[in-house]
Amino acid sequence: MTHPIEKASGDDSVSGADIAENPERVRSMHRTAATRAVAKASPAATSKTLKGKDGAGRPQRATASEVSAWKKANKATIAETAKHFDLPPTIAKRWCAVA
Repeated sequence: MTHPIEKASGDDSVSGADIAENPERVRSMHRTAATRAVAKASPAATSKTLKGKDGAGRPQRATASEVSAWKKANKATIAETAKHFDLPPTIAKRWCAVA
């Protein structure tokens, strides 16, 4: 039998004693692992989240290449570029430096 402190340590390894002692815990761990695998593979395959949404987080307002190209074409400052794309100036500066 596993010591109670060892069980509380968060160890995910499954021993023979655990299987005999609590088979539901083992099934739950397998279901969780399978769901995690699907969740990790889903965005790469379909570009959607596990629940079918388009993505997690706020939609991007513009891309770095768009911002940089607009700034160069209009000979604009970082502040003007940030205002045009409704971006924080720090993001506009970073994107213009990268592209």
